[in-house]
Amino acid sequence: MRIIKRIITFILSFIATLTILAIILIQVFSSTVLSKSYIMEQFDKTDYYNKVSELVEQNFENYIQQSGLEEDVIKDIVTKDEVREDTNTIIGNIYYGLGEDISTAEIEKKLQANIDKSLKGRSLSTEEKAAIEDFVEHIGKEYEDTILHTSYEKQIGNVLKRVIEYKDMGQKVLVVILGASLILMLCINRRRVYKAFSAIGVSLLSSGVIFVVINMYVNLKVKLNTITLLNDVISTNIRNVLQDVFGRIMSYGIGLSVVGILLIIVSNLIHNMKKYGLNDEEE
Repeated sequence: MRIIKRIITFILSFIATLTILAIILIQVFSSTVLSKSYIMEQFDKTDYYNKVSELVEQNFENYIQQSGLEEDVIKDIVTKDEVREDTNTIIGNIYYGLGEDISTAEIEKKLQANIDKSLKGRSLSTEEKAAIEDFVEHIGKEYEDTILHTSYEKQIGNVLKRVIEYKDMGQKVLVVILGASLILMLCINRRRVYKAFSAIGVSLLSSGVIFVVINMYVNLKVKLNTITLLNDVISTNIRNVLQDVFGRIMSYGIGLSVVGILLIIVSNLIHNMKKYGLNDEEE
C-alpha cells in the first residue's frame, strides 16, 4: 500500500511539474509578446518612433541620389506622430486582425510640394514629370516597407487570435489539472500531509530548475543581445523583448526553486520530528 501511494504521488508530482511549467510559460507570453499594450510600451521605452523616423529619412536618401533632386525635398515629410499612428494601425492589424491600410497620401503630398518648391516654376518635359511621379511613388512604398506594413498583417492577426483563444482555454484546463493533482496528493497522504507538501515542493523545485536551465542554455547558445533582424531599430526591440521574456522565466525559476526547497526542508523536518521525536509509526 505504501509503495502504491508513493508511485501515485510521484506521478501526480510529475503532472504538477509539467502543468506548473505550462501555466507560467502561458502567463509570461500572455503578458509580453501576446499583449499589444506591452509591445507598444516597448516601443516607447526604446524611442522607436523617433528612430524609425530617422531610418525612413535615411532610406529616402538612397532614392534622392538617383533622382537628381535636391536633398531638401525629403526633409520633414514624415513626422514622429505619423509613424506612431501608422505603427499603432499595423500592430492593431496584427493583434486584432483589423486589416486597416496605411495611407501615404499625406507624405506624397508633402514631397510633391517640396519638389515643386525646389523646381521654382521650371518647366518639365514629359519624361521628367514621369520620373518625378515614379520617385514620389517609390518614396511612399519605401515608407511602407520601412515601418513594416505588409499584406500579411491580417493573416498574422488571424493566427494570433487563434493562439490567444487556445491559450485562454488551455490555461483554464491546466489550472484544473494542477488543482486536481494537488488535491489528490493531499488526499492520498492525508495521514501524513507533510509528505504531500514535500511532493509539491519537489514539483516546484523541478519546475524552477528547468526554467533556470532553459534561461542559461538560451543565453549561452543563442546570445540574445546579438540577434539582428530586418534593421537595427526592429532588432533592438526584438532583443529587449526576448531578454525580458527570458528574464521573467529566470525570475520564476529562482522563485519556484526557493519555495520548493523550503517546502521540502520543512516537510522533512516535520517527518523527522514525528519519526524520532514523537516515535510515530510509519505507514
